[in-house]
Amino acid sequence: MSDVMTVGIDQMAVYVPPFKLEMGDLASARGVDPKKFELGIGQDEMAVAPLTQDTVAMGLNAAIQLFDRADKVDQQRLDAISLVIFASETGVDHSKAGAVFLTDILPIKQGVRSFEVKQACYGGTAGLQLATSYVHQHPEETVLVVASDNAKYGLKSGGEPTQGAGAVAMLISQDPRIAKVSDVSAYHTADVADFWRPTDQEYPLVDGPLSKKAYLDFFNDTFTSFLGLTHQTIADFTAICCHVPYTKLGAKALAPYLDDCDDETAKRLSHYYQQAVSYNRMVGNIYTGSLYLSLFSLLAHEPNLAPDSEIGMFSYGSGAVGEFFSLYLSKGYGQEIQKHRFAEQLTARKTLTIDEYETLFEEKIPTKARDFLVADDHHDPSEYQLKAINNGHRVYSNPKNR
Repeated sequence: MSDVMTVGIDQMAVYVPPFKLEMGDLASARGVDPKKFELGIGQDEMAVAPLTQDTVAMGLNAAIQLFDRADKVDQQRLDAISLVIFASETGVDHSKAGAVFLTDILPIKQGVRSFEVKQACYGGTAGLQLATSYVHQHPEETVLVVASDNAKYGLKSGGEPTQGAGAVAMLISQDPRIAKVSDVSAYHTADVADFWRPTDQEYPLVDGPLSKKAYLDFFNDTFTSFLGLTHQTIADFTAICCHVPYTKLGAKALAPYLDDCDDETAKRLSHYYQQAVSYNRMVGNIYTGSLYLSLFSLLAHEPNLAPDSEIGMFSYGSGAVGEFFSLYLSKGYGQEIQKHRFAEQLTARKTLTIDEYETLFEEKIPTKARDFLVADDHHDPSEYQLKAINNGHRVYSNPKNR
């Protein structure tokens, strides 16, 4: 905390699609004991995206919340956006960045840089770290980072209960009102064939046991390295948030360290971990946004943690890249978290039957479609939606042009 200028997360918003599936219903349909999903992997509900909500549309619906609620100070910082970063592993184009769509449709000036980053679920952290470094170099400017994904493994597949969909939008600035990003982080890369999706594959290829082992190994490596770099102990963290493909996995990573620390620390970190994954249990895995949904959940449930509380952050992206860093909370951060709006989204979601879920899941844009009208068969109430494919180009609803 010695820097004169601090940089970090100034504003934050989350979007999930308006449909969900109860994990108990999925378990019954697949002939599985519901406890395997609800207790075994720690998931209660799964967000399900209709065809109208691809990753760009979800990103738009997350980001517009920052603009909708803007007061004078907010607007000044939004007007200073000079870089838009879109993080996704389920993007809509091999060449054109999702950030370009966002920059065109959102109320952002055109004189900005825009690009997309990809490294499985680590992409959101890559975007955040790039944005932080950028603002250190350009302190009067701000960066919009959007992490958006639709995690699909296929009906009746082994990964089906860990699916989900959603987007997180973050504005990165100096003097952040939510949290400062630490100057120190520990990171690691290794070529691991635990999860990947070749360009000719609709769904990812997964080695489940190897993926779990790699996640735990990367947590151990980066966390112990971070402690060595900072000369800290686990007791120095108020809370620790993890990327959670399913919520039990982060708990498994923390368990050996909690067993070795004092009871007060173990109790505190366990409690805050459960607060942090509360929303993840209701949404499922959203890949690049998963860690930041967990952070949002923690801050929404605990809006009054002390200023400068240190939050540990573990990011993991299969293939594989891992990073452990930390955030320092700003005074009054609870006022910058749009928890009521997100709570309204969760409450308003329609619960799908298994038949409805499977029908929605199988709906696809025809391969190589040059022109296609995306029908809103499920009555999606979201402000931004994918409306059509026009000569191969995606067209989204745009309130600016209504």
